[in-house]
Parts: sequence; structure tokens; C-alpha cells
Amino acid sequence: MRKKSIVALFLTACILTSTACSNTIVIPEDQNNSSLADVIIDRGNEVKIDVQGLDGRPFIPGGSAITASAAVLGYYGVSIDPTKLRAYAPIVESTSYVDGTESPWDKLIGNPKGTLSFYFAPPIIKMLKDFYADNESKCKGRTVKDISGADLEALKGYIDQNKPIVVWGTITGNAAVPVEDYTWVTDKGDEFVGKMSPRCYTMIGYNNSEVILISDNGKTLNVMTDTFVEMYTSMESQAILIE
Repeated sequence: MRKKSIVALFLTACILTSTACSNTIVIPEDQNNSSLADVIIDRGNEVKIDVQGLDGRPFIPGGSAITASAAVLGYYGVSIDPTKLRAYAPIVESTSYVDGTESPWDKLIGNPKGTLSFYFAPPIIKMLKDFYADNESKCKGRTVKDISGADLEALKGYIDQNKPIVVWGTITGNAAVPVEDYTWVTDKGDEFVGKMSPRCYTMIGYNNSEVILISDNGKTLNVMTDTFVEMYTSMESQAILIE
């Protein structure tokens, strides 16, 4: 029996006050927790795509992936409000999160009034393809590709081509293994261990030390490269390329 994991962490804020010297930033120990002390951030060789962030909160399930997708569509000149794009998503609204036998590889599963949802790339891809089909005049010639499994260098390659990416990660970027909270078996016999909700971002750039993301509140996040790799791989390296 196959076993899939969905990772989640609750959102915490971390504000870094830094002193700059050219493209290198050193975070003073007295202004941050000890784990961040003396971190050197080199923002040289930065590549960044000009994508307008969108605030898609608070709707769920699938809110962050839908918002990231809408932001990428907007970059290509296809303007769509995240709440309207959501209408194309295959959603199962569940008050207990795991009742029924649907798979988060097929549907967006979650409580519309809560804080938890489960989903991976395939239902988001279906949402985008259905949107393309229904808006052929605006989306003619556009494609959506599942590039899950791509490593960081491959993701950077797309950024170098001015192609922003929808990527999966954890909410805080802390990839520590969380407690397993929910388990269910789909009608296909697959067992899922649910660890609350994933979080999606729009990847728009990188530099020598960081990966640059847009969160579902529309704000830009600079995440240390090693942290990004942890949060991305912990969500099974799920990624979508919208062209």
C-alpha cells in the first residue's frame, strides 16, 4: 500500500533586522535569535522576475496554490481574481478533513471555515487546464506543466527564462518533521498521513544565498537557499510551470 505524506506547520513571523555592506548582509546576534546569529547573506548575482503579488486570504482550501497560480497568470497578462479562479478547482469541502475517501492527489480537500486543507499539484493543474479551456481567447497557446521532482538548479533555470513557478513548501519554511495528525485510506487503497496544510508560493527569483518567493498575502519573502530546499523537498518537490 502506498503511503503519502502531507506536511504542515503553523505560521510564525520572523523579522530580520540587518546591516548591509554592498550585497552582503550580516545579521547581528543581539537583534535575532541565536540560530540566526552571524548569518551572512550574499545577494549578489540576483535574478528576479517582476510578478505582482496577490492577497488571496482567507479563502481555503487550496487558497495559497490558487493565489500563486493567479499571480503567475497575471504576469502573463491573464488577469483573474483568485476567488474566481477557485471556481475551476475540484474541491471537496470537509468539516472533519478526512471524512470520505477522496485523495488530495485528485481533489482539494479541506474545511472552508477552518485552517486546514490537503492538496498536491494534480488538482491545481486540472483547475488551470479547465480555466484555459473556458477562456480560450485569453489563454490560447498557453500550457501548464507538472514539473514536480525538479531540483533547485532546474527551478533556477526556469527563472532564468523569466518563467515564475508555483512551488509547494511548509508554512514557515521550518522543515522539521511534524506530528502525524490524520490518516485515511482512499477508495483506491492509498493510505495518506495528513500533517495539516501545505503552503504554496510563487517562486520569482534567487541570488547567491536565497530563493525569492511571493506568499499568499502578496508579500515577497527572501528564504535562505538551504531552508527553501528543505521546505520544498519536504512537500515531495511539488511544482507547476504555467506558461
